[in-house]
Amino acid sequence: MKTFLRYTSGVLLCCMLAVFCLWRYDAIPDLSAVTSFLKSTADYVGHAVSFVEQTTSPSGGGESGGGAGKPQRPVDTAGSYGGYDLSESVPPDIEAAILEGYRTLAPEIELSSFGMTKDEVNSAVAAIRFSSPEFFYVGNSYVINYTSGDLVRSVAPTYTHDLDEIAQMQVEYEAALDAIVAGVPDGSEFDKILYLHDYFVQNYTYDHTLTIRDAYTFFTQKTGVCQAYMLALIAAAERVGIESLPVTSEVMAHAWNLVRIDGAWYHIDVTWDDSMTLPSHVSYTYFLRSDRGMINADAAREESARHRDWSAEQAAADERYEDVIFRTSNTPIVKWNDTYFCVGTTENRHARGAVYSGTDVTELMHCFDITGGYWLAGTDSYYTDCFSGLAILDNILYCSSGNSIHYVELDEPSATPKVYLVTGLGRGECIYGFVGGGTSVLDYVIATSPTAADYRLGSYTLP
Repeated sequence: MKTFLRYTSGVLLCCMLAVFCLWRYDAIPDLSAVTSFLKSTADYVGHAVSFVEQTTSPSGGGESGGGAGKPQRPVDTAGSYGGYDLSESVPPDIEAAILEGYRTLAPEIELSSFGMTKDEVNSAVAAIRFSSPEFFYVGNSYVINYTSGDLVRSVAPTYTHDLDEIAQMQVEYEAALDAIVAGVPDGSEFDKILYLHDYFVQNYTYDHTLTIRDAYTFFTQKTGVCQAYMLALIAAAERVGIESLPVTSEVMAHAWNLVRIDGAWYHIDVTWDDSMTLPSHVSYTYFLRSDRGMINADAAREESARHRDWSAEQAAADERYEDVIFRTSNTPIVKWNDTYFCVGTTENRHARGAVYSGTDVTELMHCFDITGGYWLAGTDSYYTDCFSGLAILDNILYCSSGNSIHYVELDEPSATPKVYLVTGLGRGECIYGFVGGGTSVLDYVIATSPTAADYRLGSYTLP
């Protein structure tokens, strides 16, 4: 009788899983492919239970006004992003006077000769504060002194450190900035801004204490709020010859960047692209977007989680990057010689598991699907949030599926990739892209979900 009950329970469980898969996915998983990689019935049950647990709940926490299954979008509720207008540039003579006062730590900056109103001063100070990361020691608060009328006579800034402390901090600031831009490639402006975007996403985290807003602390502690991300990108972009401007939104309590690439302006929101925990993850949702693209990117979100009502000096009208395939990538774009490679989605599929390549990032072509193993990254079945990574070492392109490393020689890109099955994955664990390696070893991320708080690293010895 017990044996009969066990068999009956097993059949019922399989039926429930089949019905569930029909409801949740485009197709029922190919169980013959799954069982070929599982060592025993016990392993299969363990993975099946984990599969049900993860797919019946959102992957990751809720977001500010967003939908289920999306990463949380940080909001700097303690920041100050309103009460001024960034749509017009600061007159050069006024900017020069304020900057000189900051450089000399002047207790009071004389502005009476400019005939400025309070609102004009607020806009000028805000524009300089949000576009001048090198003045990390200037506090957010200041006192406005008036003439006998309503015009401003002077501004009294606050400074967070004394002169000796600032001198040492400036040395550390420059050293950190030099280290960041040391890895920037000599290629196009696209290549340079791509590197900086990916660098900050992969090496920095959001400061949920909402206290770190300056570039110096961001560089030295590798964490900060959106204002710090914005200032850091301005500093690094300027160092490699790319112009960048601040964008702020009072209603969003948020800040991000405009960058000028090949003569056109685009939005980059590094903070919102850096909203997941795995170090292998990179998002391009808010990378090189037009004004319309920033709005469309959030169209499916609730209004409170959309980019809206921002203040910026320039418009971003160019839309050449709006429909690029790397929008669907969850891991970094890589480059070999003049060819770009990324992992995107295939037609009618949701999983990040198809390799695309080309010399023009706006016209990348499909190369091959990444398949093999359970929870495949390259099929329309199983855990659809599982994503693949790419790496290029010694002229070999490596990519990952849920439980395998795939590789193909770049001299023969049309060849069928070889597959290495990774052993030792625990219950519910998958491979989520690469995080680096050396001349003979490739390191990859192992986690139970794409938004897991905990993860571990595995190593693959190159053939």
